Amino acid sequence: MPSSRVLLGVVALTAAAVAGCGTQSTPRAAATPPRPEASTVAKETPEVTAEESPSAEPDTGATLEVNETLVDQESRERARSAPSGDPVAPKDTHIPAPDEYGFGAAAATAQDGEVVAYIPRVTGGRLIVPLTIHNPGSGRVAYTINVRVTGGRSDADVTVPVKASNVFPSTTWPTEADVTAAGTQDAKNLKVTLRVTKKSLSFG
Repeated sequence: MPSSRVLLGVVALTAAAVAGCGTQSTPRAAATPPRPEASTVAKETPEVTAEESPSAEPDTGATLEVNETLVDQESRERARSAPSGDPVAPKDTHIPAPDEYGFGAAAATAQDGEVVAYIPRVTGGRLIVPLTIHNPGSGRVAYTINVRVTGGRSDADVTVPVKASNVFPSTTWPTEADVTAAGTQDAKNLKVTLRVTKKSLSFG
């Protein structure tokens, strides 16, 4: 029965081959994960605005607006804190003449009218002789004036020195001499005389 044996051997080999095919599997390539759709990526990626981005340029318009607001607030605050009244700078730069001081009538003159003594007056219990010293020249001048008053209560002479050390050209220096020692009973009857020394000054 040799043919039967051969047939059985062929069947056995065929069964073994079939069994081997069932146990050994052909290796498959690694599965590639599915690519997300473009719409999904767009939803998951956060939006970066100019304000959140560290490299974005600063908003200079907003900064300027804030600075201008602060400046306006400071200006209004200074205006509220400023003192009231007229400006400090003089409005009238006119240089008064000797007769514009309101001293009244002249009692004596000297130095060709440059020095004028006016009728004595009682002011605050003091006997005062008003004076104006006018420099008509082109240079500075120093004046020394002895104001002499005769009469009054004691009927005695009273001499008071007055100095104007730096009178500028074309200006008038108003001043006064206190002659209270001559008395205050009748100021209008006092006699006033002047003695003037004049010295020109250089601009050095």
